[in-house]
Amino acid sequence: MNPDDAPLPEPSGSLLPPTRHPPTALAIATPPPPRRPRSIHEKLQADPRTRRLVDNAIGFVFDRADAIGDEIAKFFGLRPRQVSPAPPRSDPVD
Repeated sequence: MNPDDAPLPEPSGSLLPPTRHPPTALAIATPPPPRRPRSIHEKLQADPRTRRLVDNAIGFVFDRADAIGDEIAKFFGLRPRQVSPAPPRSDPVD
């Protein structure tokens, strides 16, 4: 290599390689914002079949819990026995 072929350094030049710049960003259409999750109340109002299903399920659960409670109370004798009313007296009480 001939010393005359070497490039001349510039006075403000640096001996480090040039910094890399990120590529230019391209503009594209932005996606719509994510949908807000629907609450159970909105779902129930939107579809009457869902409301009927939930109502029936809740009713079934409470009916079964009531029946189980009645059986437990009957087994342990927690409920008072029903006393039949006394027949009306025929003789007057003074």
